[in-house]
Amino acid sequence: MFSFIIPTYNSKDYLYQSLIYLSSLNKPKGISFEIIIVDDGSNDNTYSILKYFPILMECIQYIYLPRDRNSCRSRTRNEGIKRSSGEYLIFLDSGVLVPPIFLENLLKKNLINEKTVILHYVYGLYVIPDNEDTSLLNEMTPHNMTSVSEKLSLKSDWQDSRSNLFQLVNNDLNKLPSPWTIGYTCSLTVPKKLCLESGLFDEDFKGWGAEDSDFCYNLYEKGASFISERESFAFHLPHPPNSSDTSKRLHGLENRRRLHRKRFRMDTELLIFLSSRLQHFMMGYFQNLIIEDLIPNYERDVYGWINKKIILGTTHSLLIGTSSMNTCRQLEVSDVFLQNVSLVKEFEEMFRDRKSKYLLGCDTPYHEDHFDCVIVTDFFRLLTPVLMKAFFHELQRISKNAYFIFTADYEPKSIYWARYEELNEVIEELNFNFDVVEQLDKHTIFTLKQKASS
Repeated sequence: MFSFIIPTYNSKDYLYQSLIYLSSLNKPKGISFEIIIVDDGSNDNTYSILKYFPILMECIQYIYLPRDRNSCRSRTRNEGIKRSSGEYLIFLDSGVLVPPIFLENLLKKNLINEKTVILHYVYGLYVIPDNEDTSLLNEMTPHNMTSVSEKLSLKSDWQDSRSNLFQLVNNDLNKLPSPWTIGYTCSLTVPKKLCLESGLFDEDFKGWGAEDSDFCYNLYEKGASFISERESFAFHLPHPPNSSDTSKRLHGLENRRRLHRKRFRMDTELLIFLSSRLQHFMMGYFQNLIIEDLIPNYERDVYGWINKKIILGTTHSLLIGTSSMNTCRQLEVSDVFLQNVSLVKEFEEMFRDRKSKYLLGCDTPYHEDHFDCVIVTDFFRLLTPVLMKAFFHELQRISKNAYFIFTADYEPKSIYWARYEELNEVIEELNFNFDVVEQLDKHTIFTLKQKASS
């Protein structure tokens, strides 16, 4: 059995459209489905529309949750999960339509199993009706929606924003570094058993955004396999935004931070500062990066000076910007941040007296001035300005002194590498000054100091 779970809040007209299309589903032999509508305290008489669907009444559960301070998308979906009877859960939003072949196709293509999470292609997800010609929608019915969707998708705004990633890996999303970042619960199929094992949706996520990424991360950690599916697609009816773009951005940022701070890992850290598509690019980049192949070779006297003048006598010292055990052996630090997850276990086994963490350094779990010192190789010059700003700001917060190695007249080929001028721009924006501590041949060791207020 399949369970469609549809949260709704003051969206009866959009829910009505969803039910029209669900009532036209082809029902493969031996397969049944139920529709669980979870009303999050609507005051628009949502329940009244059910009388128009007598054919569905035997398979509809309508659940009303009084509106209170705990109301949120996560709570409605969790209530739907708890009330569901199906082995497979299909999450939809109000105003999301599916074609008659939706279930039939999933079964025909053998896509359903206990470990697979299906990300359905979604047309029209970010279309704002005032900005687009929506007249074709007046002609759309359950039985011609495939052809109408294809016509509309000739304009890029109607396409699924994830489609390039889907094509890149031929729908096998396990080939992506972070498939969990693009799991949207407006149209997502999940095995119920896996869903229960993952711990459901986190109801601390309020407002818009990231609760579905958090949910998919939990599934990912439980060994879920992720695929995308275009034939069993969904169509998101365009509607005016129910909150301002600014409000959505703020809620989204707050929720991405919440997602990250539950885990404090580099993959979640990047999602605070980058879109999911850029996060995938950066994750792929760092997973295949040997840092020492890009940064300069540092002579022994550089490491010796750092040990003697910076690290000696400290309790908590941190190194960022290496993937070499040899570098770690030469610097007597207590902690190291690694940007390749596969290295963490190796470093932990080799350096049992040191703490190795999978972090970049832009958002960390440490309190102010936790580290006596932080040492950063030229690695920081690989970071984009957005990441570099966050990186500098965070290292200033968590350390008494952060030291950076800057090597003049050095630039690896074919990659982004911040030059002095670009570095200076970032530092100026943060209202910092360079403070040169030592010049060791071509290597400058500097710290950042807050500019004095005028």
